[in-house]
Amino acid sequence: MTHAATDSVQDARHRFFGIDFVGTDHVFRLNRKRVEAFSGVAEDLFRHLEEGRVEQYRREIYARRSTWPRDVWAPRWNGPVSIHPDGSVLAMRLLRD
Repeated sequence: MTHAATDSVQDARHRFFGIDFVGTDHVFRLNRKRVEAFSGVAEDLFRHLEEGRVEQYRREIYARRSTWPRDVWAPRWNGPVSIHPDGSVLAMRLLRD
């Protein structure tokens, strides 16, 4: 059993609401506007997956499932952020041309 994040490229890092995330980002155009999307996993949880400690990952996400920030806007990122109960994140923001 593997988590989808273990195969992902970890070429980007961001900190949202005091939590470090690793993952990947993409820049694309949407309605002629440049948009950046970042997807990743909380770094400490990702390390469990990376090292094959799936049961430790499961225990920790279960224990933390109701502790993730509920904010949906990250001021420093300047865009919406969604953190899921499994420790994964999706963040988007408009970029200036």
